[in-house]
Amino acid sequence: MEKQWDKVFKKYGKINMVRCLIKKGNKFLLVLEKNENTWETPGGRLFAGEDIEKALLREVLEETGYKIRLIKPLIVAVSESWEARDKKIICVIFKSEIIEKVREPELDIIDIKWFSREEIKKLKPDWHDKEIFQMIVNKKL
Repeated sequence: MEKQWDKVFKKYGKINMVRCLIKKGNKFLLVLEKNENTWETPGGRLFAGEDIEKALLREVLEETGYKIRLIKPLIVAVSESWEARDKKIICVIFKSEIIEKVREPELDIIDIKWFSREEIKKLKPDWHDKEIFQMIVNKKL
């Protein structure tokens, strides 16, 4: 899957965060982490040398308890800076689907919830979810 991202690597450099959009019917799965005060798409940072696909499968399992199948990359989100080190975070968001629930989320997840478009419209997204939330609200997904 990474070979599809040669243009992204050339333009932005290293991809260091992956997230996914999971849709079931007309609802979208979001998570609320302990140290965050906003609902967001499941995902997180890659470990050094970790494959993009494996990282996303790991992150979603940790945060939701679901095994998923990646369908396709949707967008690339780029942060302005990260932890005052003048590094940009390059985040790829994938469209995904649930295979099965295999366990409970890890302790740093307060809640997971399915949201409608109208509910998402009322949320204030974190930087990496701004474009994807807008696409949901505008019925482009």
